[in-house]
Amino acid sequence: MHSGGWARQLGFSISRTLADHPKSGISAHIHIVIVQRGQDILIENNDENIYPSDGSIHEFRMPQVAHGYKEFQMLAASTGQDAAGAVC
Repeated sequence: MHSGGWARQLGFSISRTLADHPKSGISAHIHIVIVQRGQDILIENNDENIYPSDGSIHEFRMPQVAHGYKEFQMLAASTGQDAAGAVC
């Protein structure tokens, strides 16, 4: 059996639901963290290539993620956003 298979399938199902039902302010990008007793912790995302019927390729990739509040403020400012308006 493939390690983390159920967690990956759950992550894929969540990813498809987000893609099929987009909501303003909710990203379709997700982190998948797999923790198994006695094994390493795996951290993945839902990056994928999508192949529409027109033959093109759409690369769905996780954007840069901040690793702290200062970096979040810098990322927000670089896109013209105000970090003070962020809500959790």
